[in-house]
Amino acid sequence: DRCGQTAADVPQARQAPSRQVWRAVDHSKFHRPAMVAVGRLNQVDTLFTDAPPPPPAFNALLAEAGVACVVADAAGHADSPTDS
Repeated sequence: DRCGQTAADVPQARQAPSRQVWRAVDHSKFHRPAMVAVGRLNQVDTLFTDAPPPPPAFNALLAEAGVACVVADAAGHADSPTDS
């Protein structure tokens, strides 16, 4: 915190002028609280992950926020974005 900024300030600053916001998270992030908040779910357009989010609660959160979820398989192939 040398300039009065936190680790969360950088992603927020990059997100501000963006037309679309994408977030990439691995499946382990679904089961624990964030140590640093980098934004709210309703600020994200598309979420990329390596495993489906745990249903049904997380799917409801994605749908409420209007976030598309893309799940990549172990080989790196991704399902087409789907609106939740």
